[in-house]
Amino acid sequence: MCTFKNGIRKHIRIFLIKLSKSRRLSLSPENKALQKLIVPLVIEQAVIAIAGLVNTVLATQMGESVVSGVALAWEFNLLIGNFLIAFSVGGTVVISRFLARDQMKEARQTSKLLYVIMAALSLILTSSVLLLRQPLLRFFFGSISSEITKNALILLIYYMLSSPLMAIHYAGAAAFRAAGNTGVPMLLTVIANALFTAGGAVLVLGFNYSIHGLGISLIFSRVLLAGFTIFLQSVQDCPVRLLWKERHHLELKVLGQILGIGIPTGLESSFFQLGRMFTVSYIALFGVVHITANILANTVATGFALIPGNAMVLAMITVAGRSAGEKDPVQTKRYTKKLIVFTMLLHALTNLIILSSLPWIISVYRLSANTAHIFSLMLILSALPEIFIWPVSFVLPSTLRAVGESRYTLFVSAFSMLICRIAGGYMLSVICGLGALGIWIAMLCDWMLRAICFSIRFTQGKWKATITK
Repeated sequence: MCTFKNGIRKHIRIFLIKLSKSRRLSLSPENKALQKLIVPLVIEQAVIAIAGLVNTVLATQMGESVVSGVALAWEFNLLIGNFLIAFSVGGTVVISRFLARDQMKEARQTSKLLYVIMAALSLILTSSVLLLRQPLLRFFFGSISSEITKNALILLIYYMLSSPLMAIHYAGAAAFRAAGNTGVPMLLTVIANALFTAGGAVLVLGFNYSIHGLGISLIFSRVLLAGFTIFLQSVQDCPVRLLWKERHHLELKVLGQILGIGIPTGLESSFFQLGRMFTVSYIALFGVVHITANILANTVATGFALIPGNAMVLAMITVAGRSAGEKDPVQTKRYTKKLIVFTMLLHALTNLIILSSLPWIISVYRLSANTAHIFSLMLILSALPEIFIWPVSFVLPSTLRAVGESRYTLFVSAFSMLICRIAGGYMLSVICGLGALGIWIAMLCDWMLRAICFSIRFTQGKWKATITK
Protein backbone atom coordinates (compact mmCIF):
# COMPACT_ATOMS: atom_id res chain seq x y z
CA MET A 1 0.00 0.00 0.00
CA CYS A 2 2.87 2.38 0.87
CA THR A 3 4.51 1.83 -2.57
CA PHE A 4 1.20 2.51 -4.32
CA LYS A 5 0.67 5.65 -2.23
CA ASN A 6 4.18 6.94 -3.03
CA GLY A 7 3.54 6.31 -6.73
CA ILE A 8 0.37 8.39 -6.58
CA ARG A 9 2.22 11.22 -4.83
CA LYS A 10 4.95 11.19 -7.50
CA HIS A 11 2.49 11.37 -10.41
CA ILE A 12 0.45 14.11 -8.74
CA ARG A 13 3.59 16.21 -8.15
CA ILE A 14 4.58 15.86 -11.84
CA PHE A 15 1.03 16.79 -12.85
CA LEU A 16 1.11 19.91 -10.65
CA ILE A 17 4.49 21.04 -12.02
CA LYS A 18 3.32 20.72 -15.63
CA LEU A 19 0.11 22.62 -14.96
CA SER A 20 1.92 25.38 -13.05
CA LYS A 21 4.14 26.00 -16.11
CA SER A 22 1.17 26.24 -18.45
CA ARG A 23 0.45 29.69 -19.87
CA ARG A 24 -3.25 28.94 -19.55
CA LEU A 25 -3.01 29.46 -15.81
CA SER A 26 -1.56 32.98 -16.08
CA LEU A 27 -3.65 35.68 -14.45
CA SER A 28 -5.11 37.28 -17.59
CA PRO A 29 -8.11 39.62 -17.13
CA GLU A 30 -10.40 36.70 -17.95
CA ASN A 31 -8.72 34.48 -15.36
CA LYS A 32 -8.84 37.26 -12.78
CA ALA A 33 -12.61 37.53 -13.30
CA LEU A 34 -12.94 33.77 -12.88
CA GLN A 35 -10.75 33.90 -9.78
CA LYS A 36 -13.01 36.56 -8.26
CA LEU A 37 -16.01 34.33 -8.89
CA ILE A 38 -14.49 30.97 -7.91
CA VAL A 39 -12.35 31.71 -4.83
CA PRO A 40 -15.31 32.60 -2.57
CA LEU A 41 -17.11 29.46 -3.78
CA VAL A 42 -14.08 27.32 -2.92
CA ILE A 43 -13.88 28.92 0.53
CA GLU A 44 -17.61 28.36 1.03
CA GLN A 45 -17.35 24.68 0.10
CA ALA A 46 -14.25 24.31 2.27
CA VAL A 47 -16.06 25.74 5.29
CA ILE A 48 -18.98 23.35 4.75
CA ALA A 49 -16.58 20.41 4.47
CA ILE A 50 -14.57 21.42 7.54
CA ALA A 51 -17.77 21.86 9.56
CA GLY A 52 -18.82 18.37 8.44
CA LEU A 53 -15.45 16.95 9.50
CA VAL A 54 -15.59 18.63 12.92
CA ASN A 55 -19.15 17.53 13.59
CA THR A 56 -18.29 13.98 12.52
CA VAL A 57 -15.44 14.05 15.03
CA LEU A 58 -17.92 15.27 17.66
CA ALA A 59 -20.21 12.37 16.79
CA THR A 60 -17.33 9.90 17.16
CA GLN A 61 -16.96 11.03 20.78
CA MET A 62 -20.47 9.67 21.40
CA GLY A 63 -19.81 6.24 19.87
CA GLU A 64 -20.05 4.54 16.47
CA SER A 65 -23.84 4.03 16.80
CA VAL A 66 -24.25 7.82 17.02
CA VAL A 67 -21.96 8.30 14.00
CA SER A 68 -24.09 5.84 12.04
CA GLY A 69 -27.35 7.46 13.18
CA VAL A 70 -26.11 10.93 12.25
CA ALA A 71 -25.02 9.65 8.83
CA LEU A 72 -28.35 8.00 8.03
CA ALA A 73 -30.30 11.12 9.02
CA TRP A 74 -27.84 13.16 6.95
CA GLU A 75 -28.82 11.12 3.88
CA PHE A 76 -32.40 12.44 4.13
CA ASN A 77 -31.08 15.96 4.71
CA LEU A 78 -29.03 15.62 1.54
CA LEU A 79 -32.05 14.31 -0.36
CA ILE A 80 -34.11 17.41 0.46
CA GLY A 81 -31.20 19.87 0.47
CA ASN A 82 -29.71 18.73 -2.83
CA PHE A 83 -33.12 18.84 -4.51
CA LEU A 84 -33.60 22.43 -3.33
CA ILE A 85 -30.06 23.46 -4.35
CA ALA A 86 -30.51 21.83 -7.75
CA PHE A 87 -33.92 23.45 -8.20
CA SER A 88 -32.43 26.87 -7.40
CA VAL A 89 -30.14 26.35 -10.41
CA GLY A 90 -33.15 27.20 -12.57
CA GLY A 91 -33.39 30.56 -10.84
CA THR A 92 -29.66 31.19 -11.16
CA VAL A 93 -29.68 30.53 -14.91
CA VAL A 94 -32.76 32.64 -15.61
CA ILE A 95 -31.53 35.57 -13.47
CA SER A 96 -28.09 35.33 -15.14
CA ARG A 97 -29.69 35.63 -18.56
CA PHE A 98 -31.70 38.70 -17.56
CA LEU A 99 -28.61 40.35 -16.06
CA ALA A 100 -26.59 39.63 -19.21
CA ARG A 101 -29.25 41.61 -21.14
CA ASP A 102 -29.42 44.40 -18.48
CA GLN A 103 -33.04 43.54 -17.67
CA MET A 104 -32.78 44.40 -13.98
CA LYS A 105 -36.49 44.57 -13.17
CA GLU A 106 -37.08 41.12 -14.65
CA ALA A 107 -34.11 39.78 -12.67
CA ARG A 108 -35.55 41.16 -9.40
CA GLN A 109 -38.99 39.72 -10.10
CA THR A 110 -37.48 36.33 -10.93
CA SER A 111 -35.63 36.37 -7.61
CA LYS A 112 -38.87 37.08 -5.73
CA LEU A 113 -40.63 34.30 -7.58
CA LEU A 114 -37.80 31.92 -6.71
CA TYR A 115 -38.23 32.64 -3.00
CA VAL A 116 -41.93 31.75 -3.19
CA ILE A 117 -41.33 28.53 -5.13
CA MET A 118 -38.47 27.39 -2.88
CA ALA A 119 -40.40 28.07 0.33
CA ALA A 120 -43.47 26.17 -0.91
CA LEU A 121 -41.41 23.22 -2.16
CA SER A 122 -39.44 22.92 1.06
CA LEU A 123 -42.56 22.92 3.23
CA ILE A 124 -44.18 20.19 1.13
CA LEU A 125 -41.07 18.00 1.05
CA THR A 126 -40.09 18.34 4.71
CA SER A 127 -43.67 17.79 5.93
CA SER A 128 -43.85 14.58 3.91
CA VAL A 129 -40.57 13.28 5.31
CA LEU A 130 -41.56 14.14 8.89
CA LEU A 131 -44.90 12.35 8.61
CA LEU A 132 -43.32 9.26 7.05
CA ARG A 133 -39.95 9.33 8.82
CA GLN A 134 -40.19 5.91 10.52
CA PRO A 135 -41.48 3.99 7.45
CA LEU A 136 -38.89 5.73 5.26
CA LEU A 137 -36.06 4.85 7.61
CA ARG A 138 -37.18 1.21 7.74
CA PHE A 139 -37.58 1.10 3.95
CA PHE A 140 -34.09 2.35 3.18
CA PHE A 141 -32.16 1.03 6.20
CA GLY A 142 -34.37 -1.71 7.62
CA SER A 143 -31.60 -3.93 9.00
CA ILE A 144 -29.97 -1.32 11.28
CA SER A 145 -29.96 -1.65 15.07
CA SER A 146 -32.53 0.02 17.34
CA GLU A 147 -29.87 2.36 18.81
CA ILE A 148 -28.85 3.62 15.37
CA THR A 149 -32.53 4.02 14.42
CA LYS A 150 -33.22 6.07 17.55
CA ASN A 151 -30.32 8.47 16.89
CA ALA A 152 -31.23 8.80 13.20
CA LEU A 153 -34.87 9.68 13.98
CA ILE A 154 -33.87 12.34 16.53
CA LEU A 155 -31.54 14.18 14.18
CA LEU A 156 -33.87 13.71 11.21
CA ILE A 157 -36.50 15.85 12.95
CA TYR A 158 -33.99 18.66 13.47
CA TYR A 159 -32.87 18.50 9.83
CA MET A 160 -36.41 18.63 8.46
CA LEU A 161 -37.53 21.47 10.74
CA SER A 162 -34.63 23.60 9.55
CA SER A 163 -34.78 22.72 5.82
CA PRO A 164 -37.26 25.54 4.90
CA LEU A 165 -34.73 27.98 6.37
CA MET A 166 -32.08 26.59 4.03
CA ALA A 167 -34.50 26.92 1.10
CA ILE A 168 -34.69 30.67 1.82
CA HIS A 169 -30.90 30.89 1.85
CA TYR A 170 -30.58 28.92 -1.41
CA ALA A 171 -33.02 31.28 -3.14
CA GLY A 172 -31.05 34.33 -2.04
CA ALA A 173 -27.69 32.72 -2.82
CA ALA A 174 -28.92 31.92 -6.36
CA ALA A 175 -29.53 35.63 -6.98
CA PHE A 176 -26.15 36.70 -5.58
CA ARG A 177 -24.29 34.09 -7.64
CA ALA A 178 -26.19 34.99 -10.79
CA ALA A 179 -24.93 38.56 -10.31
CA GLY A 180 -21.38 37.27 -9.90
CA ASN A 181 -21.32 38.12 -6.19
CA THR A 182 -20.21 34.86 -4.59
CA GLY A 183 -18.71 36.67 -1.61
CA VAL A 184 -21.99 37.22 0.24
CA PRO A 185 -23.10 33.54 0.22
CA MET A 186 -19.55 32.62 1.26
CA LEU A 187 -19.56 35.03 4.21
CA LEU A 188 -22.98 33.83 5.38
CA THR A 189 -21.93 30.18 5.07
CA VAL A 190 -18.75 30.82 7.08
CA ILE A 191 -20.68 32.51 9.89
CA ALA A 192 -23.49 29.93 9.97
CA ASN A 193 -21.15 26.93 9.97
CA ALA A 194 -18.89 28.51 12.60
CA LEU A 195 -21.92 28.99 14.85
CA PHE A 196 -23.14 25.46 14.14
CA THR A 197 -19.77 23.88 14.89
CA ALA A 198 -19.01 25.98 17.96
CA GLY A 199 -22.53 25.58 19.32
CA GLY A 200 -22.44 21.85 18.73
CA ALA A 201 -19.10 21.52 20.51
CA VAL A 202 -20.32 23.50 23.53
CA LEU A 203 -23.63 21.65 23.82
CA VAL A 204 -22.20 18.18 23.18
CA LEU A 205 -18.92 18.36 25.09
CA GLY A 206 -19.71 21.08 27.63
CA PHE A 207 -23.34 20.37 28.53
CA ASN A 208 -23.57 16.69 27.53
CA TYR A 209 -26.63 17.29 25.32
CA SER A 210 -25.49 14.42 23.08
CA ILE A 211 -27.18 14.33 19.66
CA HIS A 212 -29.71 17.00 20.70
CA GLY A 213 -26.82 19.45 21.04
CA LEU A 214 -26.06 19.09 17.32
CA GLY A 215 -29.74 19.55 16.45
CA ILE A 216 -30.28 22.68 18.56
CA SER A 217 -27.11 24.26 17.21
CA LEU A 218 -28.18 23.40 13.65
CA ILE A 219 -31.57 25.16 13.93
CA PHE A 220 -30.07 28.25 15.59
CA SER A 221 -27.43 28.69 12.88
CA ARG A 222 -29.93 28.18 10.06
CA VAL A 223 -32.37 30.75 11.49
CA LEU A 224 -29.60 33.36 11.41
CA LEU A 225 -28.50 32.24 7.93
CA ALA A 226 -31.98 32.68 6.44
CA GLY A 227 -32.56 36.01 8.17
CA PHE A 228 -29.28 37.58 7.07
CA THR A 229 -29.72 36.30 3.50
CA ILE A 230 -33.01 38.19 3.13
CA PHE A 231 -31.59 41.26 4.87
CA LEU A 232 -28.49 41.50 2.66
CA GLN A 233 -30.50 41.07 -0.52
CA SER A 234 -32.78 43.90 0.58
CA VAL A 235 -30.03 46.51 1.03
CA GLN A 236 -29.41 49.37 -1.41
CA ASP A 237 -26.26 48.13 -3.18
CA CYS A 238 -27.41 44.55 -3.87
CA PRO A 239 -27.28 43.82 -7.65
CA VAL A 240 -30.60 41.93 -7.51
CA ARG A 241 -32.20 43.89 -4.71
CA LEU A 242 -35.47 42.71 -3.17
CA LEU A 243 -37.85 45.65 -3.50
CA TRP A 244 -40.76 44.59 -1.33
CA LYS A 245 -43.02 47.49 -2.39
CA GLU A 246 -42.42 46.85 -6.10
CA ARG A 247 -45.43 45.17 -7.66
CA HIS A 248 -44.78 41.70 -8.94
CA HIS A 249 -46.61 40.34 -11.95
CA LEU A 250 -46.46 36.60 -12.39
CA GLU A 251 -44.86 35.91 -15.75
CA LEU A 252 -45.80 32.40 -16.83
CA LYS A 253 -42.92 32.38 -19.32
CA VAL A 254 -40.39 33.10 -16.57
CA LEU A 255 -42.03 30.53 -14.30
CA GLY A 256 -41.81 28.02 -17.11
CA GLN A 257 -38.11 28.78 -17.63
CA ILE A 258 -37.35 28.27 -13.93
CA LEU A 259 -39.36 25.06 -13.77
CA GLY A 260 -37.97 23.86 -17.10
CA ILE A 261 -34.45 23.88 -15.67
CA GLY A 262 -35.22 23.44 -11.97
CA ILE A 263 -37.49 20.38 -12.15
CA PRO A 264 -35.18 18.17 -14.29
CA THR A 265 -32.13 19.32 -12.31
CA GLY A 266 -33.92 18.73 -9.00
CA LEU A 267 -35.12 15.29 -10.10
CA GLU A 268 -31.60 14.45 -11.28
CA SER A 269 -30.24 15.37 -7.87
CA SER A 270 -32.99 13.38 -6.14
CA PHE A 271 -32.34 10.27 -8.24
CA PHE A 272 -28.67 10.61 -7.41
CA GLN A 273 -29.33 10.87 -3.68
CA LEU A 274 -31.93 8.06 -3.69
CA GLY A 275 -29.37 5.86 -5.39
CA ARG A 276 -26.88 6.73 -2.66
CA MET A 277 -29.44 5.81 -0.01
CA PHE A 278 -30.12 2.45 -1.64
CA THR A 279 -26.40 1.71 -1.71
CA VAL A 280 -26.08 2.70 1.95
CA SER A 281 -28.75 0.08 2.69
CA TYR A 282 -26.49 -2.49 0.99
CA ILE A 283 -23.58 -1.39 3.17
CA ALA A 284 -25.78 -1.64 6.29
CA LEU A 285 -25.93 -5.41 5.72
CA PHE A 286 -22.22 -5.64 6.56
CA GLY A 287 -22.39 -3.98 9.97
CA VAL A 288 -21.02 -0.94 11.73
CA VAL A 289 -17.41 -1.33 10.45
CA HIS A 290 -18.45 -0.91 6.81
CA ILE A 291 -21.03 1.78 7.65
CA THR A 292 -18.49 3.84 9.60
CA ALA A 293 -15.73 3.42 6.99
CA ASN A 294 -18.12 4.52 4.24
CA ILE A 295 -19.37 7.53 6.24
CA LEU A 296 -15.87 8.79 7.03
CA ALA A 297 -14.53 8.12 3.53
CA ASN A 298 -17.42 10.11 2.10
CA THR A 299 -16.70 12.92 4.54
CA VAL A 300 -13.01 13.04 3.58
CA ALA A 301 -12.97 11.97 -0.08
CA THR A 302 -16.21 13.46 -1.40
CA GLY A 303 -16.15 16.21 1.21
CA PHE A 304 -12.67 17.66 1.42
CA ALA A 305 -11.18 16.32 -1.83
CA LEU A 306 -14.08 17.56 -3.96
CA ILE A 307 -14.27 21.05 -2.45
CA PRO A 308 -12.89 22.70 -5.63
CA GLY A 309 -15.13 20.62 -7.88
CA ASN A 310 -18.29 21.48 -5.97
CA ALA A 311 -17.33 25.15 -6.23
CA MET A 312 -16.72 24.80 -9.99
CA VAL A 313 -20.15 23.20 -10.45
CA LEU A 314 -21.74 26.34 -8.98
CA ALA A 315 -19.41 28.70 -10.85
CA MET A 316 -20.07 27.01 -14.17
CA ILE A 317 -23.82 27.61 -13.81
CA THR A 318 -23.22 31.36 -13.52
CA VAL A 319 -20.55 31.52 -16.24
CA ALA A 320 -22.43 29.37 -18.76
CA GLY A 321 -25.71 31.11 -17.93
CA ARG A 322 -24.17 34.52 -18.69
CA SER A 323 -22.60 33.22 -21.93
CA ALA A 324 -25.91 31.69 -22.99
CA GLY A 325 -27.64 35.01 -22.26
CA GLU A 326 -25.11 36.73 -24.53
CA LYS A 327 -25.67 33.99 -27.20
CA ASP A 328 -21.95 33.23 -27.37
CA PRO A 329 -21.27 29.46 -27.82
CA VAL A 330 -17.52 29.99 -28.40
CA GLN A 331 -17.12 31.69 -25.03
CA THR A 332 -19.24 29.01 -23.37
CA LYS A 333 -17.02 26.26 -24.76
CA ARG A 334 -13.81 28.05 -23.78
CA TYR A 335 -14.93 28.68 -20.20
CA THR A 336 -16.12 25.08 -19.82
CA LYS A 337 -12.77 23.62 -20.85
CA LYS A 338 -10.88 26.09 -18.66
CA LEU A 339 -12.90 25.35 -15.51
CA ILE A 340 -12.57 21.60 -16.04
CA VAL A 341 -8.75 21.96 -16.23
CA PHE A 342 -8.76 24.14 -13.10
CA THR A 343 -10.82 21.49 -11.32
CA MET A 344 -8.36 18.74 -12.25
CA LEU A 345 -5.45 20.81 -10.95
CA LEU A 346 -7.11 21.57 -7.63
CA HIS A 347 -8.32 17.99 -7.15
CA ALA A 348 -4.74 16.82 -7.63
CA LEU A 349 -3.72 19.12 -4.79
CA THR A 350 -6.52 18.07 -2.40
CA ASN A 351 -5.91 14.37 -3.01
CA LEU A 352 -2.20 14.79 -2.43
CA ILE A 353 -2.98 16.42 0.92
CA ILE A 354 -5.39 13.61 1.88
CA LEU A 355 -3.06 10.75 0.97
CA SER A 356 -0.13 12.42 2.74
CA SER A 357 -2.25 12.93 5.88
CA LEU A 358 -3.86 9.49 5.95
CA PRO A 359 -2.20 8.20 9.17
CA TRP A 360 -3.11 11.41 11.00
CA ILE A 361 -6.73 11.27 9.78
CA ILE A 362 -7.08 7.68 11.02
CA SER A 363 -5.72 8.65 14.45
CA VAL A 364 -8.09 11.64 14.74
CA TYR A 365 -11.14 9.49 14.02
CA ARG A 366 -9.95 6.75 16.44
CA LEU A 367 -10.79 4.00 13.98
CA SER A 368 -10.50 0.29 14.68
CA ALA A 369 -8.00 -1.68 12.55
CA ASN A 370 -10.68 -3.15 10.24
CA THR A 371 -12.43 0.19 9.78
CA ALA A 372 -9.11 1.96 9.12
CA HIS A 373 -8.15 -0.64 6.48
CA ILE A 374 -11.40 -0.26 4.50
CA PHE A 375 -11.32 3.52 4.92
CA SER A 376 -7.76 3.72 3.52
CA LEU A 377 -8.57 1.53 0.53
CA MET A 378 -11.53 3.75 -0.36
CA LEU A 379 -9.43 6.92 -0.34
CA ILE A 380 -6.66 5.38 -2.43
CA LEU A 381 -9.14 3.84 -4.86
CA SER A 382 -10.90 7.14 -5.55
CA ALA A 383 -7.86 9.47 -5.79
CA LEU A 384 -7.08 9.35 -9.52
CA PRO A 385 -10.72 9.16 -10.68
CA GLU A 386 -11.46 12.27 -8.62
CA ILE A 387 -8.72 14.12 -10.53
CA PHE A 388 -9.43 13.03 -14.11
CA ILE A 389 -12.99 11.66 -14.31
CA TRP A 390 -15.07 13.56 -11.72
CA PRO A 391 -14.61 17.02 -13.32
CA VAL A 392 -15.99 15.82 -16.66
CA SER A 393 -18.73 13.85 -14.92
CA PHE A 394 -20.03 16.71 -12.76
CA VAL A 395 -18.68 20.11 -13.92
CA LEU A 396 -19.47 19.58 -17.61
CA PRO A 397 -23.20 18.85 -17.06
CA SER A 398 -23.53 22.27 -15.36
CA THR A 399 -22.82 23.81 -18.76
CA LEU A 400 -25.32 21.51 -20.44
CA ARG A 401 -28.02 22.50 -17.93
CA ALA A 402 -27.32 26.20 -18.42
CA VAL A 403 -27.70 25.89 -22.21
CA GLY A 404 -31.02 24.03 -22.05
CA GLU A 405 -29.89 20.39 -21.94
CA SER A 406 -31.25 19.61 -18.46
CA ARG A 407 -33.50 16.80 -19.71
CA TYR A 408 -30.53 15.03 -21.24
CA THR A 409 -28.47 15.32 -18.05
CA LEU A 410 -31.48 13.97 -16.10
CA PHE A 411 -31.78 10.93 -18.37
CA VAL A 412 -28.06 10.12 -18.31
CA SER A 413 -27.78 10.56 -14.54
CA ALA A 414 -30.83 8.38 -13.81
CA PHE A 415 -29.73 5.66 -16.26
CA SER A 416 -26.17 5.61 -14.97
CA MET A 417 -27.39 5.54 -11.36
CA LEU A 418 -29.68 2.56 -12.00
CA ILE A 419 -27.14 0.55 -13.99
CA CYS A 420 -23.90 1.31 -12.15
CA ARG A 421 -24.69 2.27 -8.57
CA ILE A 422 -27.89 0.38 -7.78
CA ALA A 423 -27.56 -2.77 -9.94
CA GLY A 424 -23.77 -2.84 -10.13
CA GLY A 425 -23.41 -1.86 -6.49
CA TYR A 426 -25.69 -4.70 -5.38
CA MET A 427 -23.76 -7.21 -7.46
CA LEU A 428 -20.33 -6.09 -6.23
CA SER A 429 -21.18 -5.40 -2.58
CA VAL A 430 -23.79 -8.05 -1.73
CA ILE A 431 -23.37 -10.88 -4.24
CA CYS A 432 -19.57 -10.63 -4.51
CA GLY A 433 -19.27 -9.81 -0.80
CA LEU A 434 -17.10 -6.70 -1.20
CA GLY A 435 -19.32 -4.62 1.09
CA ALA A 436 -18.56 -0.90 1.09
CA LEU A 437 -15.65 -1.33 -1.32
CA GLY A 438 -18.04 -2.79 -3.90
CA ILE A 439 -20.20 0.33 -3.63
CA TRP A 440 -17.19 2.55 -4.23
CA ILE A 441 -16.14 0.58 -7.31
CA ALA A 442 -19.70 0.93 -8.65
CA MET A 443 -19.54 4.66 -7.92
CA LEU A 444 -16.40 5.03 -10.03
CA CYS A 445 -18.11 3.15 -12.89
CA ASP A 446 -20.99 5.64 -12.61
CA TRP A 447 -18.57 8.56 -12.91
CA MET A 448 -16.99 7.02 -16.01
CA LEU A 449 -20.30 6.39 -17.80
CA ARG A 450 -21.54 9.92 -17.01
CA ALA A 451 -18.28 11.44 -18.25
CA ILE A 452 -18.47 9.57 -21.56
CA CYS A 453 -22.12 10.49 -22.21
CA PHE A 454 -21.73 14.16 -21.30
CA SER A 455 -18.52 14.51 -23.33
CA ILE A 456 -20.21 13.11 -26.43
CA ARG A 457 -23.19 15.43 -26.05
CA PHE A 458 -21.01 18.49 -25.50
CA THR A 459 -18.73 17.64 -28.44
CA GLN A 460 -21.67 17.15 -30.81
CA GLY A 461 -22.54 20.81 -30.27
CA LYS A 462 -26.32 20.64 -30.72
CA TRP A 463 -26.64 22.97 -27.72
CA LYS A 464 -25.09 25.81 -29.75
CA ALA A 465 -28.24 26.14 -31.84
CA THR A 466 -30.31 26.48 -28.66
CA ILE A 467 -28.48 29.48 -27.22
CA THR A 468 -28.12 31.33 -30.55
CA LYS A 469 -31.87 31.40 -31.22
